[in-house]
Amino acid sequence: MNWLVLSTLPHFYCILPLLCNYERFVGYIHVIILSTTLSVLYHTDESNRWIAGLDHVMALIWFFYDVGLGWDRRYSLYRIIHANIISFIVHYGILHDDKYVLYHSLWHLFNAAKCYYVATLLPKE
Repeated sequence: MNWLVLSTLPHFYCILPLLCNYERFVGYIHVIILSTTLSVLYHTDESNRWIAGLDHVMALIWFFYDVGLGWDRRYSLYRIIHANIISFIVHYGILHDDKYVLYHSLWHLFNAAKCYYVATLLPKE
């Protein structure tokens, strides 16, 4: 069983809070779906460096999308940036750990929770 793939799937739930304003967040929803799909594909075959590169580029685009959507909402922007900084630090802190699969799977779950949190902030404002 590939725990890295399974732990990536909860990211798809992040679109749920956005569906009530689909027209407003359609681009963001597509970023979430594409980024999560690339992550699943990468963790299915981690030897594919091309998909790994696309996965990292989409993660960066997702971050900038988060910041862009929160830009005119100062309170939400600070929360979004702090949540992404914590996610980034945790991710790069576990890259070379002996228990990489366990910690990276837990990071996927943490990051999915962070993404869901961001998605719940956006429609409120």
